[in-house]
Order: sequence, then structure tokens, then C-alpha cells
Amino acid sequence: MRVIGIGGAAAGDDAVGLAVARRVRELAAAAVEVIELADPTGLLPLLERGGPATIVVDALDDGGPAGRVIVLDPDELAAGRARPLSGHGIGVADLLALARTLAPGVERPPSVTIVGVTIEPPVQPGAGLSPAVEEAVAPAAARILALA
Repeated sequence: MRVIGIGGAAAGDDAVGLAVARRVRELAAAAVEVIELADPTGLLPLLERGGPATIVVDALDDGGPAGRVIVLDPDELAAGRARPLSGHGIGVADLLALARTLAPGVERPPSVTIVGVTIEPPVQPGAGLSPAVEEAVAPAAARILALA
């Protein structure tokens, strides 16, 4: 299994994807490949090559309170059930759709799941994780390991 955490390390709650990925690394050691990305466009080459079941961890905004863990498949994400927060102009849903376009005949890697932690925008640069989002890190990591 591969876990890809996305977020800005100095971008407040937007860093939650990185925090969850690091927690998974601590708990699972070598059993899980953990990758940290500051920019979601780094997903594209990882998705093009296929490979193991992939879980993408990111901050999400669904209009509700911060600190909830949500599990989505790429189609639910594309349908707008929640939206990833990206300051890079392109988000996870856009990249998953692009990966399908660039790899004709390949719907997606064998399995892609999105695990998101809800945050309340706006993101506060340099602030670190808010208490509600910090409390969601361990449950999100446990949810990821349960999906393995």
C-alpha cells in the first residue's frame, strides 16, 4: 500500500495531510510506502505508473466543522462531496481526472482512496494545526491502516 500525504508544511491546517502521512509512517514502518507532497501536481507521475493501492490524504472542506475524517473514492470527490483545498490552482480531483486522460485504457491505479480531514478555511499560514484538526490526525491514520 502507498500513502500520499499532501499539504503545505507551513500552511496551518492545510498541513494535515502531511501530519497524517507521518503518523502512518510511525505506526506501519516498512509495511507502507509513505510519500509527502507539498504540491498536489506531484501526484500525476505517481498515478501514471500505477502500482499498489494508493491512499491520498489531504485537507478537505465540506462546509462542516473541522476535524472530521472523511473517506471518499475518486468519483465522490469529482462529484463535489467535499473539495480539497489547494493553493496551487489544481487539486486532487483534477489530477485524478488528468491521470485517466493521459493513460488511455487505464481508469486509475488498481485502487485510489481519498482520506480527508475537514478544515475550516481560510488556511492560516504558519499557525500549525488547529486543536480540532490535530485531534483528527491519529484517527485518520488508524482509518488508513484499517483500509490496508
